[in-house]
Amino acid sequence: MKPARSLRIEIAQRLQRSDVLWWYTTAPPTPPAVPVAAPRASTPPPPAAPPTPAPTPAPPHAVTPAAVASTPHPPAHAPEFPPPPPVWVPQGFFPDTDLRIQALSSLMGTDAPRVIPILRTIALDADDAGEARRALFVLAQSGRADARSTVVEVAKTGPEPVRIAAVRELGRISGPTVANDLLQVYSSGNERVKYQVVTSLARRDAAPALLRIAESEKDPRLRDVAIVTLGDAGGRTQLFTLYSTAPADAKRAIVIGLFNAKAEDELIRIAERERDSAIRDEAISRLRLLGTPKARAYLEAHR
Repeated sequence: MKPARSLRIEIAQRLQRSDVLWWYTTAPPTPPAVPVAAPRASTPPPPAAPPTPAPTPAPPHAVTPAAVASTPHPPAHAPEFPPPPPVWVPQGFFPDTDLRIQALSSLMGTDAPRVIPILRTIALDADDAGEARRALFVLAQSGRADARSTVVEVAKTGPEPVRIAAVRELGRISGPTVANDLLQVYSSGNERVKYQVVTSLARRDAAPALLRIAESEKDPRLRDVAIVTLGDAGGRTQLFTLYSTAPADAKRAIVIGLFNAKAEDELIRIAERERDSAIRDEAISRLRLLGTPKARAYLEAHR
């Protein structure tokens, strides 16, 4: 039944039947509860009414006003129409979250201001993290500024699995300000969220943002991950600049980052100038793994 209902949503989208799509996205209103009357306090019974005289019987064939009022009139003839066939909307409501998200995705192009708050609620309140991820995916794919700000909000305030999913979707959104949005999420995130921010920044080749994290992060593990990921983002210039001021325990991560960036010139300079034998050997080992003509020539000359 679920694939059939999904096909119905797709057909409704192609026929521009927004009424059908909205039927799948919004549950019918709950009928109001009937108030229960509070028990009344016991009161003494009212005094008995005085007896009333018996009514005088009407003469035969007499018509009283009450009888005239109670005489039934023949009902007016009303046209009868057959009920609409349940082609689009079957009996009952099926609040399936996957179908709701599919219908909301179809409505995003025409009713985005109404759709975005519903997707936000699904992302924040969904019991299944997969449902939250699908709602965030629809928001991220819309390209609207209010949809992107909603993803940023979820990345800052949602449950941890949902925040990680929101950060992942932010990494896929295009735009010059997304790197700053990810840095804001980084400043308020826990360790797992921060790792995902670093990964998302690497996919965007956001070397300046990764350099800020590498320079400011106090946790050595997170700092080293940011440094190595900075090499994945192609930040060879930033890494070599950072090397001159970095503490000793961060230099090995910088060498690995330079290797990821294929920065043969910078690795050769470190191999020539570094006084720490362990770091120098690491740079030489990375040059050997790099295997470029320039790296092989340097290694042949310094056997």
